[in-house]
Amino acid sequence: ARNFQVGDSSWVADFNDARNFLYLLETRSGPQNNPGYSNPEYDRLVLASDYEPNAGLRAQLMSQAEQIALDDAPFCMSVFLNSTNLVHPDLTGYADNLEDIHRARWFGIKNA
Repeated sequence: ARNFQVGDSSWVADFNDARNFLYLLETRSGPQNNPGYSNPEYDRLVLASDYEPNAGLRAQLMSQAEQIALDDAPFCMSVFLNSTNLVHPDLTGYADNLEDIHRARWFGIKNA
């Protein structure tokens, strides 16, 4: 019923794309839209980004949507989770990512 003044929520990326987080504030995202946020312009920009084949233009659409959400401030982020990985300088094939998944099959050693 969203009858609250303060709440707690968290989200971790399912895939390496900003869409993963923008989805949470779309009107149509239902119960995952914890603050009950609704802004037609935000929704329009996020939906348009779904159909934009040009990566640069898609990023611009998502950036505009993000700015609207930041300006409207439907929530206050107070905790930022992160992961820390110690990576030897000779390791090759390591790529940091939102999911924090690192497949060893792509790893190698320099000068081996």
